[in-house]
Amino acid sequence: MLNYKSKQQIRENPQILKDVEALLEKDKRFLNLDCLADERQRLLAEYLDELERKGPPPPPTASEPSRRLK
Repeated sequence: MLNYKSKQQIRENPQILKDVEALLEKDKRFLNLDCLADERQRLLAEYLDELERKGPPPPPTASEPSRRLK
């Protein structure tokens, strides 16, 4: 669901972030951070920043050169 394009999509449509948070509210780990709502928001923002910074994943052959046909 979240990928390197997510942050740009959230900039274009803030409703996406609300949808992501609604989905995360079903996760017990997310709910455990309920008392730290600001920290939870910061963690989510940092994760989205990291995904955007990393960009798209490399093709499978680039990460596993030993699997290329010879």
